[in-house]
Amino acid sequence: MEIRQLRYFILAAKHLNFTAAAQESFIVQSAMSQQIALLEKELQVRLFERHSRSLTLTPAGEVLYSEARRILQQIDASVALVKNVSNGYLKTLHIGCHGDLIRKQFPEILSRFHQEVPHVKVSLMHDVAENLLKRLKEGKVDCIICVYAPDIKQKNWLDYRVFRKDRVMLMLSRNHTHAHYTTIRMNAIPKDPVVLLRGGNRKDRLVDWEKMGRAINEHCYADDHDSIETLVAAGYAISFCLKSACRPHPLLSYVEIVDHPEEKLCLCWNNKADTDLVENQLLPLLLMEPAK
Repeated sequence: MEIRQLRYFILAAKHLNFTAAAQESFIVQSAMSQQIALLEKELQVRLFERHSRSLTLTPAGEVLYSEARRILQQIDASVALVKNVSNGYLKTLHIGCHGDLIRKQFPEILSRFHQEVPHVKVSLMHDVAENLLKRLKEGKVDCIICVYAPDIKQKNWLDYRVFRKDRVMLMLSRNHTHAHYTTIRMNAIPKDPVVLLRGGNRKDRLVDWEKMGRAINEHCYADDHDSIETLVAAGYAISFCLKSACRPHPLLSYVEIVDHPEEKLCLCWNNKADTDLVENQLLPLLLMEPAK
């Protein structure tokens, strides 16, 4: 049995179509069929039931599909480990961050992390919390930094720790009539359309904001912080962001919302995974008082 045969089999099982699997593998359909047939011959089992226009997995095929994915994941992890070792690293810590949270302090935190555990490589990705939580559950990231939401503590596979509180800011175009304000209350926020980051507990937040005196007239939802900044700077809408995520921009102004409760920032990790680096190395650094 060869590794490439397992990869071909996984694609065939995913598509349940030899032609589609062959196209994704950049080989011809006949070669794909031949490799699957050789695999079946070696294992002495039928992996697929072949119908006139489709395939279905046999019970043996279902088992191999699960085992093959596990085997290849381990192989890929081992290859990555070997490459990391050759570059002086023994492990990689994959961190997900919701938007641009703690953008000013995070480089310093990671610098200290690098000094304390120089054998660990860090991979960093930014996305909305909804996508990050999915990746965390699937084991594609080791931990995530996000805004605390009540549904977090309802996930029995997840552990978390609040490490900081953050003020909520109003984001405005520099040309907006309220751009010169330094502070504002919720019921005084202009009635402009609002652009918000996609994902998370949007409905709950909209209800909370309405209770605090600001019903939201939604302009749209964006997938990233850059898109929000561009729309606000162009005057299409206003938005909200946390103080630690504010980025200097020549066409934007930020106003502190004095009566909005501080948001909790938390570090989350999958309690079914190896979390030693997260709990014992990264978390203590996040809990340290940020530099002024």
